[in-house]
Amino acid sequence: MELKQFLIADHLVDVTRNHIVIDQQAYTLPPKAIAVLCELAKQPGEVVSFEQLLNTVWHNRVVSLNTLQRCIFQVRQVFKYADSDLEFIKTHSKKGYSLEVPVTSIANKPVARKVVRKNRSRAAKFAVAALMVLIVAFTSTFIAKLKLSPQIPSQPHFTPITTSDAWDANASYSPDGKWIAFQRFSDNCHSQLWVKNLTSHKEFRLTAIQGVYGKPSWSPDTKRLTFTERSHCKAQQSSPFCWSLNTLEFETALNTPQTPRTVIACKEKPMWRANWMKNGEISYLSHLRPQQTVLSLFNPKENINNTINHIQKGKSYTLDYLASKNIFALVSIDEHNSHHLTIYSPDKATTSTAKIALPYELSPLQPIDISFHPSGEYLLASTTNGLYRLETSGKMVTLDTGGRKNLRGAAFSADGRHILATQIHADTDIFTLSLAQIRNHQTTITKKVARTIMGEDNPQFQPHGDHIAFTSTRTGSRQIWLYNSQSVSQLTNSQHDNISKRIAWSPKGDEIAGTTQKGLTLWSLEGEKTFISNSLAIDSVMQWLTPTTLLVTARENGQAGLYIINKNTKEASLVVSENVVWAAQVDGEHFIYQDMSKRFWFINLNISPFPTELRELRDQLAQPFAVYNDGILYGVNNNNQLWSYHLNKKIYQRLTTIPSNSRYLADFNGETFLFTQMHLLQKNIVSLNMPGAQN
Repeated sequence: MELKQFLIADHLVDVTRNHIVIDQQAYTLPPKAIAVLCELAKQPGEVVSFEQLLNTVWHNRVVSLNTLQRCIFQVRQVFKYADSDLEFIKTHSKKGYSLEVPVTSIANKPVARKVVRKNRSRAAKFAVAALMVLIVAFTSTFIAKLKLSPQIPSQPHFTPITTSDAWDANASYSPDGKWIAFQRFSDNCHSQLWVKNLTSHKEFRLTAIQGVYGKPSWSPDTKRLTFTERSHCKAQQSSPFCWSLNTLEFETALNTPQTPRTVIACKEKPMWRANWMKNGEISYLSHLRPQQTVLSLFNPKENINNTINHIQKGKSYTLDYLASKNIFALVSIDEHNSHHLTIYSPDKATTSTAKIALPYELSPLQPIDISFHPSGEYLLASTTNGLYRLETSGKMVTLDTGGRKNLRGAAFSADGRHILATQIHADTDIFTLSLAQIRNHQTTITKKVARTIMGEDNPQFQPHGDHIAFTSTRTGSRQIWLYNSQSVSQLTNSQHDNISKRIAWSPKGDEIAGTTQKGLTLWSLEGEKTFISNSLAIDSVMQWLTPTTLLVTARENGQAGLYIINKNTKEASLVVSENVVWAAQVDGEHFIYQDMSKRFWFINLNISPFPTELRELRDQLAQPFAVYNDGILYGVNNNNQLWSYHLNKKIYQRLTTIPSNSRYLADFNGETFLFTQMHLLQKNIVSLNMPGAQN
């Protein structure tokens, strides 16, 4: 049955015009999205498989499941305009989709029989004429509304701005709209400041030396740039960090790269998010003390630095400034892990604060980056789950980015018509290396596991089984996958869950634990999920200890810590009040963990609450992933060396050198090591035109 016009509930779907009419307003969709909806409408209430939809709508073309998911997202966005609590399209895990509302074909609706009378009275003829006038007037009004009604954009238009082999990030438009300033990284830490002319498309390096720079900010007259700088990449006991505030004369640096001018030198407290204000001052965020962040204002002419205290609720972590309105926006997080948006006006000395209503898919532990719209009426919010429109009331609305969630650091152009963002593509792989290979010096021969061009992370051996569980972005969003020597299968298929990279098997190997935006989540091998509710804001699962207990990192009342949580009783016990990045239980009373400074600590809870540092392991972990197995700790250092450390004998040993693009050791089962490696990491600047992001 070919559907050209039909009703879903009481909403008209016009296939020929590619739109859906809701409350007399027409919302235009891409043809493929309408085609997907038609296929579902042919079998209302029944599950239509992913394969059937892909084969029918795209025929012989090879497209990813992510393309289908994007079409479903676009249709669902339109039906949000319907004043209804109905779930129009339902997702069936690993199966497909179903349309959950009645469908009526226009062609099948009963039509009134036409009655023809040869002799009409004069009054009847007048009534018919009047009725025709009303019909014409109503039709004209309805058509006018359709023309003026908002339309859902088919796809945002993306334009590449930079395409270098380096990593380009943290871009911003100049106030006059002629330039784009950005950072070009030489490694994970060091960068140079560059600009691109949007007319000539020529790029120019502004800085003479590379540094650990922050995001550059333009002065309102486009003549200068300001940015923060950190002294070095890694914290060291002998050489602690210091932070500086720099400026750069744009036109001078455009002719010859310049050494930045330091206006605030080497402060021990962190400084970030510098912004040039319209009165010539420079604003930035800094730590007054570990748990308190302040907005600081520096006057370069008078060399005076002032702080503005207590304008935000909680601990602020990001800042933006709009020169045309002379207002600040700060985002902070309080002890209950709630995010707040504060708008501060120095001119009027007024402050407004609103609690941010996080969408379902965002975790309360996920940071939100912000950028003002030129009107000052709302902001652009960047998250690891995509871009959002953030109202000053705290409401967040998802922006359609064509299914791309790999956009960071987004900012508006001066006219609000375009958005700059860093587009990230990470291709990480899994490989194995056995102890036998290491003993036989065959470490150059590695075996790839489940290779794709997307990100594969944190593989874990199944206890008492032959599977390897890992997380992957191969379908567009991070899901859990299972691998054995025969096949690869997808375990989870929820587009609404932000699944963490870290996962852990249960001791029996029949469940997998991880975190989503709702907290601790367990999945059976059939894909069924269970949420473990708790007052903790759980960040990562470190280890599944017993059938009922798990070791997790979490926050409670704003304080980070390492906890043991009982999945049955929901009770949590604190192991150590520390910002832990990796941890493992050695036995019933001993734990080993690594802190933010990449130092390992050993603690016996029954003897002393104070940990002992394992000094032999200082700076011996390149990434916050290590493996504990049978009394021995294993890890990979910055020199790509696999090492072991015997906890009782206190013996440190370098086992072998692994491939240079290796990232971290993920697991070891006594015979074989599981690693991840970076095959490709790209960071480029893109511009996108999103009508939904404008006024």
